Amino acid sequence: MSNENVATFIKELTLKLPEGENVNFRAGGYVQLEAPAHHVQYKDFDIGEEYQGDWKHFKFFDLESKVEEPIIRAYSMANYPEEKGILKFNIRIATPPPRTQGLPPGQMSSYVFSLKPGDKIKVYGPFGEFFAKDTQNEMVFIGGGAGMAPMRSHIFD
Repeated sequence: MSNENVATFIKELTLKLPEGENVNFRAGGYVQLEAPAHHVQYKDFDIGEEYQGDWKHFKFFDLESKVEEPIIRAYSMANYPEEKGILKFNIRIATPPPRTQGLPPGQMSSYVFSLKPGDKIKVYGPFGEFFAKDTQNEMVFIGGGAGMAPMRSHIFD
């Protein structure tokens, strides 16, 4: 597993599947990730040096996430179907809006940002209907941020 910053508030989570296992999905598909009950503190996140200034400016390292029961969220795969043995996701941290007090950060994104090599996470699926039509016509993809994940899958497929 790797969990690297690819932008200030986006991590690319790459899960290595157990030897011999594969998730047969179509480009544009998604899976559901399950996180256990947890308490994570943002000060413990491994944030790339080049992004730490913004995290300090917005006081994100002061945040924490406390979740008392397992949660499940859906995420589109960023890898394409021929990349066997891995699942790749682009996940944006869900922080409270600026100048708000007492609002909790996103439960699953907080958990994902806390993951380190060797950690495990439950995966369900694949699911989805955001599939490209099989046609000879040109396709134009428009997206941004973490929303690029399914488009990356389509483009490389």
